[in-house]
Amino acid sequence: MSEAPSDSRVLRILGLCGLALYILLAVFFWTAWSFKTTWIDEAIILAVTAALAGLYFWGLKFARRAATPAIVTFAIGVSIIGFLMPPFDSTDVFFYMATGWQQAHYRGNPYSGSLRSVTGADDPMIQNEWIARHRNPWLDIPMPY
Repeated sequence: MSEAPSDSRVLRILGLCGLALYILLAVFFWTAWSFKTTWIDEAIILAVTAALAGLYFWGLKFARRAATPAIVTFAIGVSIIGFLMPPFDSTDVFFYMATGWQQAHYRGNPYSGSLRSVTGADDPMIQNEWIARHRNPWLDIPMPY
């Protein structure tokens, strides 16, 4: 009769599975993800996200007894992967770059003029694939902050 695996072993396995799923997402977004979203793209994102959520809730019952070094090790791993992952569903970072470019390169005022009113509105710093994927909601409004 075999004994049940220890809590730390279960957490280590769940953590490694989580890291593998995060790496899979990062590789997917850097290599295979298209800017024209297909149902396959959405299915992959949904499946991996659901698996990550499942791992989280499964591991939650073991987390109270986890060793601090194990938690810190996996936190560092997730942080590194998160740093390397592109901001796939956030237009804010691109909006900040575009308004900075509007101000620095075109001498525009992002608080009173929209990005569409910039002379070089077809500039890749203002019109890029990441922000176009979300139909560029920032083109027609001045800086909201």
